[in-house]
Formats: sequence, structure tokens, C-alpha cells
Amino acid sequence: MTNEPILSLSNISKAFPGVKALNHVSIDFYKREVHAIVGENGAGKSTLMKIISGVYIPDSGVITLDNEEAAFKRPREALEKGISIIHQELNIAKDLTVAENIYLGEEIRMKGFMPFLDRKLMERLSENILEKMGVRIDVRRVSDELTASEQQIIEIAKVINRKSKIIIMDEPTSSLSEAEIKVLFKIIQQLKQEGITIIYISHRMKEIFEICDRVTILRDGCLIRTSNIRDTNEKEVVANMIGRTITSYYDKTLHLRKKEMLRVEDLTIYGVFENISFTLYEGEILGISGLVGSKRTDVLECIFGVKKPDKGKIFIRGKEVTLNNPREANDYKIGLVTEDRRRTGLMLDQSVLANLVLPSLSHHKNKAGIVDSKWETEITKEYINKISIKTPGVSSIIRNLSGGNQQKVILSRWLAANSEILLLDEPTRGIDVNAKAEFYKIMNAFVSNGGGILMVSSEMPEILGVADRILVMREGRIRGELDGSSATELKIIELASFD
Repeated sequence: MTNEPILSLSNISKAFPGVKALNHVSIDFYKREVHAIVGENGAGKSTLMKIISGVYIPDSGVITLDNEEAAFKRPREALEKGISIIHQELNIAKDLTVAENIYLGEEIRMKGFMPFLDRKLMERLSENILEKMGVRIDVRRVSDELTASEQQIIEIAKVINRKSKIIIMDEPTSSLSEAEIKVLFKIIQQLKQEGITIIYISHRMKEIFEICDRVTILRDGCLIRTSNIRDTNEKEVVANMIGRTITSYYDKTLHLRKKEMLRVEDLTIYGVFENISFTLYEGEILGISGLVGSKRTDVLECIFGVKKPDKGKIFIRGKEVTLNNPREANDYKIGLVTEDRRRTGLMLDQSVLANLVLPSLSHHKNKAGIVDSKWETEITKEYINKISIKTPGVSSIIRNLSGGNQQKVILSRWLAANSEILLLDEPTRGIDVNAKAEFYKIMNAFVSNGGGILMVSSEMPEILGVADRILVMREGRIRGELDGSSATELKIIELASFD
């Protein structure tokens, strides 16, 4: 790091109706550093990043870039000054090629009367960028065919092409496997050596201590501290984030397995997954582990009626059922918390109330078909309090809530609908450590009261910390089952990776 910061934030404040998002926050960022920003959901991380990238204008405070005061009024101005952001929900144009995505907004055109796109030149230059990053991706491929990690790499290539000096990465590993994370970290180290500043937002402590040089902790919109990574530790960082010490993230509970709830026999979608068979019992958390791309999500969507199987049987409490759509799954008291909450889990422009009560509406109508509005308000307030959802009120637009609080609303939706079986697909993705601890307590309470949970998770500590049994998938098949009390990361990796 150099002595002079490349970017300085001085006494930055920002308020929204009913919320003080940032309160006099001051941080310095230096060249050739990876600087972590951590905090609970709602701590102010997203607001801070949006101010740096020109989405929001601060109410007060000064931003200095390269020793000159900067006042970004729109994202384009920040981009022109070399500040780029890679969002957690990637902004890949899936109908464009890799090269077209890398040059999106920076297109190269041929000279002449009809300035057509010079695709061959963009493809050649894109290949050069990717080669420099040490990765091989066909730049002529349509981006919809790319894996999550490849899309992440294309987003990085895009900001490199823009000659970015500062790159903000928001939960960059949330959809990546362990092997893919290693590739990303190698690229980050390379960018760092080239003088680029990385602002790294993550809830994964292990990653922060592996890749970052310094860490800044926010809590309730306030700066708590900035520390060198070598001068602190995970427990200290977490304690500063939440204002108390968490002795156990997972609070692993011995669950008493009871009656059969859900049984799947030879469930198959040809070309996706084959011969999936397992049983979920009352009072247990059954985990599904495996590398990204092992088709775990597809299995959950098939059980929930989103996708139709080519063969196989599904039994609910011993009775064979056919689930043609999510409505029918809901009728059998099955709820699904999706991996991509913004795309498939929420009505982003609707209220907290509208999102929370959605699956329960048909059960709370009078003879005239009118929904009981008093019940809607009461049940929403109940779960706001019960699960500690941070929101100004039941009418607040859910788009404006933090990711963790959005996830709590989705979970509350199925609890309010009296679901007995919960299908959880990466349920703590993008959620801070305190919210995770709360989430696990809710899960334990749910199964202790006779519910059953089928949970997909890519986080090894999480699956080992909460699951009573673990199914390991690879390439669309179940490769083994492990008892939660004796399972290890090594055993899971072996089943997920090797024949």
C-alpha cells in the first residue's frame, strides 16, 4: 500500500425515511489493497457502496479521489473516474456473447459511413483480457450458457476493460464452488499487483482473512473500526459487527427423527438428474451438498412442482402425489425458499405485507372472495417481531430492505402458511453472521415442532453445522449419504469430486 489513499470518505452520512443508513462514516482506501467491508444486513454496506459508485448522493460528507474532491451524481460519472461495481446479482446480458458483454457500453465500431460493430476486434481484445486473467472461455459463446463462476469472470473482465482503478465486489463468491473461489482469488491477487484497489463485501469470515489486507466494520450505519487483517481475528470481527460474542453460529441440536414426511423414489429429469431417492422425516434437517452444477436446485424445484419429472414418484406422509405446480405443493404444506430471492422469490415492487401473505391468501377469504385485511396486517406484524425483520412497517416496499431481511420475509411467508415441509435452497446466501444464527434457531424450532427441512447449501461449515444427515450429489446423482454427527469436509469433497 502507498502512503496516500486513492479514495477517501470523510464523514459520509445518508438518511432515508425512518432510517439513518450512514452516520458520519470515514474510510481510506489504498492502491494495491483488498479492503473488506463487513457488517450485519442493514449495517449500511450497500448504501456506502452505492454512494461510492454514484447511485446515491450523500446527505453530507466529502469523497476524495486521487486527492481531488469528487461529487458523483450518477453511476456513469463514477465509471468515468475508474470506479466499477460487480453486484451480487450479476448483470450479465445473457442473450449477448462473452465479447459483447465485455464491451457492453464500450463497443468498438468500424470506421465509415455505416459504423457497424467490429465484432472480430472485440473478440480478439476480449481473448487478450481473459488470457491475461489466466482463464479460457470462448468469447463467441452466448452468455446464457455460462456457469455462475464464468459469469463472475466476465463481469471482472468488463471492469478491467473499462480501465477501472477501484473495483467493488459484492458477495463475489456466493454462487461459486471451492475450486471456482480459488480461481477468483488468483485473479484478485493479480489485479492487486497491477495497482487496482478491491473493495470486498462478504459475510464469509474465512474468505476475508484469506484474501483481504484490511477490514472495516459497520454497525447500524456507524463506523466501528478499521483494522489490518493481521492485527485481528474472526471472533473479534464478528463481535464488533453484532456488538456481542456468538459462541456458536449453528447451535447444533440433536433432533429426534419421527415419522416419514417426504419420500422420493427414482426421481428423474433426463439430461438433468437421475434416480434421486431419499426419505425426509419429521423432526430432521436433511442437507444436500455438492459442487455448484450438481443439479441440487433442480431436485428441489421438481419436488415443488416448478419442473416436471420424466419418471419417479413423490410421497407425502406415505401417500403418492403428483405435484404439477407450486400451488399444489403449497396445498400439501410444502414451502420453497429459492436461491435467487430477487428473481424468483419476491415481488420487488410490492410491500412486505403483500410478499409475506401471498401463499396464505386463499385460506383467508370470506364467501365473497375478499381477503381479511385485518389478518394480513396482524400476521405480518407478528412475523416482523418474531423473526426480527428490520423494516419501517408492513407497507414498506420490499425492494428497499436489505438482502437478509428480504430472505426473512420469504421464510416468514411459509411459516405463516403453516408449512410442514420446508425446501431451503442456499437459504443464508448473502446473510450476515447474526442473521444466520437467528435463521438456524428458527430452523431448529421448526423441526422440533414436527416439521421437516430439506436444505441445499454450498457452505461446508453450514451443512456440517445444522444437518442431521447429508446427501452428497455429483453430476445429477446422489453419490452417498453421511450421518451429520460423523460427516467431515473431506468426506463430502471426496463424494462430490471423485468416483
